[in-house]
Amino acid sequence: MPALLHRGQPFGPLFQFRLSSRFQNAVLIFLCVLGCAVSRPARGETETTTPPSTTSSGTVLAPIEPAPLEPSLPVQDSQAADSDAPAIATELSPSPRRFHYSLSFDFRVAYDDNITLSPINPIDDVYGRIEALVEFGFGDFEGRQENFLFFSYTPSYYFYNDNSSFNAFEHLARLDALYRFSKLTLSAIQDFQSVESYHLESTGSTSTIINGANIDSGGRRRLTTYLSRVNAAYDLSGKTSLSAGLDYTLTDYGNLINSDSLMATLGIDYKIAPKVTVGLAGSAGKDWVDAPSTNQTFEQVNLRASYQATGKITASASGGVEFRQFDGGTDNRVSPVFQVGVSYQPFEGTAISLNASGEIVNSAVLANQDYVSTQFTATIRQRLFQRVFVSVSGGLQKLDYFSTLDGSDTRREDNYYFIQPGIDVSITRYWTAGIYYLHRTNDSTVALFGFDENQFGVHSRITF
Repeated sequence: MPALLHRGQPFGPLFQFRLSSRFQNAVLIFLCVLGCAVSRPARGETETTTPPSTTSSGTVLAPIEPAPLEPSLPVQDSQAADSDAPAIATELSPSPRRFHYSLSFDFRVAYDDNITLSPINPIDDVYGRIEALVEFGFGDFEGRQENFLFFSYTPSYYFYNDNSSFNAFEHLARLDALYRFSKLTLSAIQDFQSVESYHLESTGSTSTIINGANIDSGGRRRLTTYLSRVNAAYDLSGKTSLSAGLDYTLTDYGNLINSDSLMATLGIDYKIAPKVTVGLAGSAGKDWVDAPSTNQTFEQVNLRASYQATGKITASASGGVEFRQFDGGTDNRVSPVFQVGVSYQPFEGTAISLNASGEIVNSAVLANQDYVSTQFTATIRQRLFQRVFVSVSGGLQKLDYFSTLDGSDTRREDNYYFIQPGIDVSITRYWTAGIYYLHRTNDSTVALFGFDENQFGVHSRITF
């Protein structure tokens, strides 16, 4: 049973926190500003303008436009080589920009009733975040069908009102490139992430962390990850293509159990219809895990597919089975693995996204243990009055631990969920602001890793 039900108050913890009078006054002033912005258009703009929006988590979203009747260019099979799962194809602009750069700043103030995600004696505080986003690119970095080079860097600084020892810098960076020959397409990605808090929504390549919460390690940990990926795709014909890829991932928790992984993939894809591509891929790899945990090797066989209905819905899926062996450890383990992504725009101004995944991950806190991470996330965003965007995000994550040694067992199982509604307003074309509420709960069979948390915040983003 979830931890909330054990207390006999299923919904009580959602509202059991109090804001300081200063923070309440700041929120009231902020809401008045939003009301004025919604009531009339900004100077020099009309009500029909649809400027960029920002989600309640601070992520910039492009304006929702009516779906075009036809794509501007057919989808290429080789695009699947540029992502973890079969890629969701995107349309090309008639004249892609050759050079692009942007700079934006996001400012946030939030009240949190459990800043350490602790199961007992939670500490509450008001924290602030200053975040910058620097982007520049050359070539077709938007359509991603022709040659391009793209770089983005996001530094963040967190500062706390009562607990200054928690102040921290965090960094996200990505380098993305593609080069196309007549039939051969080469692509590469380099990701870097260094985070200490659990508030960062953009979790980079660490797919087992959703909504900034690291359930395996719990609490506040400095986590540094590197992901290097190279891919090649070769068009055998107008419908058939071969792809090959190599991934290297390094996960560094400092004084916990660190690991690095190398995986090679070979696949073939076939376009069975103009908007449907299916394929088969095989992978093999090795995990090197810090002592006393054991090293591991694995093999995967996956079916994959992608679908795009013009402007309305795009979907990709990959699913199969993994065979894992443990050096000097337990017998081989056979587990399902999958990854699904769906983007749906049923109406103008409405966007829905769904994601799900299942994989095996090495534990950073429990020696000689892995866990199966299964997670589902969904986001719904609706535009109102041209300038207001209402969004709700939610997700579930289940961690099932198992031992990698013979004769050893584990009793840990975690069930985590979050929900985050928010309202955002485009005050001008370059200035957006919003408010959000976040609730997160983890119910763990090991009490040390369980927690309840509520967070309420305001943010504003300026883009140049």
